[in-house]
Amino acid sequence: MDDWGVDFVAVGAQKALAGPNGVSAVAVSPRGWEFMESNANAPRNSILSLLDLKPIDNDGAAPVRVPANIPTLEARALMEALTFVEEEGLAQVIRRHELASSSAVAGIKALGLEPWQKDGGRNYSKLTTTVRIADEQRLLIERPIGIVAPGDGELFGQLLRINHFGANACRQSVEEAIEVIGKLLERDEDAAVQVVRHVWEAGDLR
Repeated sequence: MDDWGVDFVAVGAQKALAGPNGVSAVAVSPRGWEFMESNANAPRNSILSLLDLKPIDNDGAAPVRVPANIPTLEARALMEALTFVEEEGLAQVIRRHELASSSAVAGIKALGLEPWQKDGGRNYSKLTTTVRIADEQRLLIERPIGIVAPGDGELFGQLLRINHFGANACRQSVEEAIEVIGKLLERDEDAAVQVVRHVWEAGDLR
């Protein structure tokens, strides 16, 4: 937050952190707390009140109270997920997702497909590789196959998503996804999988 110069950050846990749905982490800067405190209409004595959860001193001591209806199971799952991130190391987690993204893009290109984005890779997601399928009727799947999923709503039939995040940001998951797409296309998936493997080995991760 200090590096970005932002005052409020809210993150979901269910993607790269491999955590549960239904809970978020929120961070507030000193200036953010001041902003909320300046609002006479800010909700208080409410589950919606961040001010009631503010640390009581500058050392980050616990708030006076926490909401009575905190989602206990999801909170424990989030703590477990963050423990795994800490044990692996944040830099390694980020690197895994970078390799999953780059290897998935290389794999689909080896199958003769293209990513949905047309910016040459500058803004490719590290969590999901989206595959353009408008001219490939054999890729019209109705439901997910492993980590390969169809487009939602108006994008159905136009793209597929390879959801390589969390525990699935690994070589095996990406290889299996490329195999699935290759078999649907009836193309040489083995050669495309070798491309995926080469990217991972070049990145010195297994």
